[in-house]
Amino acid sequence: MNLRSGRHLSSLQPRRHGARYRRRGSAGADRISSLSDDMILLVLARLHCLSTAVRTGLLSRRWRGLWTRLTDLAFRGVVPATIEAALSGFATAAPVGTAFNLDIALPSEPDARQVADSLLHAAARFSPAELVFTLTLLSFTEKTRPYPSIRLPCFHRATSIDLDVQLFLVWPPQAGEFPMLERLSLSGRIVGIAGLVTRCPRLRLLRAKFRGLEHEEMHPALYKLGLALRSRSNATLSLLDGTRILAGPYGALTISRRF
Repeated sequence: MNLRSGRHLSSLQPRRHGARYRRRGSAGADRISSLSDDMILLVLARLHCLSTAVRTGLLSRRWRGLWTRLTDLAFRGVVPATIEAALSGFATAAPVGTAFNLDIALPSEPDARQVADSLLHAAARFSPAELVFTLTLLSFTEKTRPYPSIRLPCFHRATSIDLDVQLFLVWPPQAGEFPMLERLSLSGRIVGIAGLVTRCPRLRLLRAKFRGLEHEEMHPALYKLGLALRSRSNATLSLLDGTRILAGPYGALTISRRF
């Protein structure tokens, strides 16, 4: 049927919308559901957030449950108890010898020390191949002293650890080693870093950012670190971005060292 404008009535039919039609190409194939499992897992891993990966099950039945096969696990703003439960579930369900990469970012909260300590021990039991553990910026003042401290547990399978705990004190474990660790990056009030370096017999790359240390704290820590490094090699420390030891409790010194 023709209208006065010369247009056909059929051209004015409403367009079809919805997920069903957006997913299908000209041949009517469901392109999301036709992806291979390996490709879907790659997409989920690139999200860098496990909770988001779980929600993708709403896109297609094929995607539901595939997140349980991820080996790159990233938690962003997830309740700590949920993280610990998820780690326990993955450890139970995964085939023996599965190498996981674990990335945890915790928001600021009043009991951050207890939460961080609990999660680090849960992560150690989970035994990832690579660990990234980050505390978001916390509000510290002179009234906060003494600053909270964390004692690291041993990670027996980890080859890489990246730990940023803001102004928390970081101490090495009371006993044990990191037998597989090759890359270590630490940021915080890491006065005990020398003791940690001596627990890493395979260490090849060290990055350390000292935060919040007064001069009387910084120099002994650097001296002990220098002794620990010289026991591994005759080379001296190399500084990244130069030496930046600022007055007051918020100065920072960053050190990069290859063995």
